[in-house]
Amino acid sequence: MSSSDISPPRFYGPVNETSSEILLEKTFLASGYLTGVGFGIQFVLYIACIQILWKDHRQHSLTKILIPYLTVLCGMNLIWTATSAYGLQLTYIDNRNYPGGVITFLGVEFALPANIVSTASYIAGNLLADALMIWRCYIVWAAAPSSHRVALCATVVPSLMLVGSLVLAILFALQTTGPAGLFASITAVFATPYFALSMVLNMVVTLLIVIRIWMYKRQGKTTEHERSGISVNTIFIESAALYSVVSMLVVVTFAIGHPISQIWLGISPSVISNYLIVYRLAQGRSWGNFQSRNSSETDGTRIVDEEKASLDL
Repeated sequence: MSSSDISPPRFYGPVNETSSEILLEKTFLASGYLTGVGFGIQFVLYIACIQILWKDHRQHSLTKILIPYLTVLCGMNLIWTATSAYGLQLTYIDNRNYPGGVITFLGVEFALPANIVSTASYIAGNLLADALMIWRCYIVWAAAPSSHRVALCATVVPSLMLVGSLVLAILFALQTTGPAGLFASITAVFATPYFALSMVLNMVVTLLIVIRIWMYKRQGKTTEHERSGISVNTIFIESAALYSVVSMLVVVTFAIGHPISQIWLGISPSVISNYLIVYRLAQGRSWGNFQSRNSSETDGTRIVDEEKASLDL
């Protein structure tokens, strides 16, 4: 067989698209799958948290707040996951022959009703997650006696940042669901400040929590049981450092316009830090429980029931 009889392999891939556009399509598809995986993990944690919280829901009023909170948070992430999957169907199946191809359809997709709901659920979930972190920051700083005023001062700036994040989120949603879409340069003018403020908020809260735990440990007032609880894992979970890391990845990659930003946008609502914090609370292993028990012992008011109370919320 001569070389002339061998035909070159046919190319069935996208044409008239740059490598960056092709990478964007790939990351958009991968983001949908990772969103589903992330929601599966957090749904398991949601069930675990609800089970342990429900056992003491009649004795502790805090569970009456945490159970609805986790349910709403999980609901927002469920909507985000479902609409993300539907978005993939719209992009790669229902509109596969859209004029200009996939990359052109992605530019207008976010104005569709399903994606408006998706954007709203994404923003609502982020705001709920940020609110929990501010609350945890207050609890950590207020755990010691006579520290409530200091705790309020510590959470003033994060609370103001949360309000600012809400305003920027509304502007971001209006721009994203408008004719320009998510990938327009004008959208980045609104999106980048929103993502950046959310990232800074989480980093500030994370730093405040780490500082408070480090200060208390440095004072040398911890018991042996408390010292065993103040570990790298404890600080990592209590401060939601993982949430801050993902937020930073979203901001950096979106600001520079790199297609991999879709990966971080997809999994950011599925970050499990909030569930881990609540789970530690429900188990009585959170930082506030350690502090409260140590304070009771110092005041000489410890009784037998306090040992049981230290395991409650």
